Amino acid sequence: LSYSALSGFERCGYRFYAERVLGISGPEEIEVAPAGGGDDEAGGNGDAPADARHRYGPGVAVHSLLEWSARNRWLEPGPERVAEALAEQGLGANGLADRAAELVEAWLGSPLRAELEGATVSAEVPFVLSLGGTLVRGSIDLLARRPDGSVCVIDYKTDRLEGREPGDAAARYVVQH
Repeated sequence: LSYSALSGFERCGYRFYAERVLGISGPEEIEVAPAGGGDDEAGGNGDAPADARHRYGPGVAVHSLLEWSARNRWLEPGPERVAEALAEQGLGANGLADRAAELVEAWLGSPLRAELEGATVSAEVPFVLSLGGTLVRGSIDLLARRPDGSVCVIDYKTDRLEGREPGDAAARYVVQH
């Protein structure tokens, strides 16, 4: 099990069973192109059915960009790299490229990122632990070993706050925490 799987089970055990055990996905949603044609906000072609890539792909792309940045001394990825990360998730860049770049820029300019100066950072560090007789596996988005010997574990989140306080948004990750 992964933390994401455990969180999904906590939110809705029935949905977890249907999707993860039976392999049944939710009903397909059809994305409608805005008037005048062109790509929609999710980067699709306007008539393609939504799938898991549209739901999780933007966050996966941002994680990939942050991983790249960590491995490259916190360089800001350029537009080409942003488009490439979105394309790897089957997403077009229109509408999403600005949002992805904005999220990466927010992390790069954050006080927490500044605190990591001089730290040795490792991205996507795998782990396995036993919890109540069940093996839980996952990966740490960013593990920072500071010069003073302390360690900081960082898990990136790309949720939109939509007026909520960060602590309220974090409540859905209590199992992962």
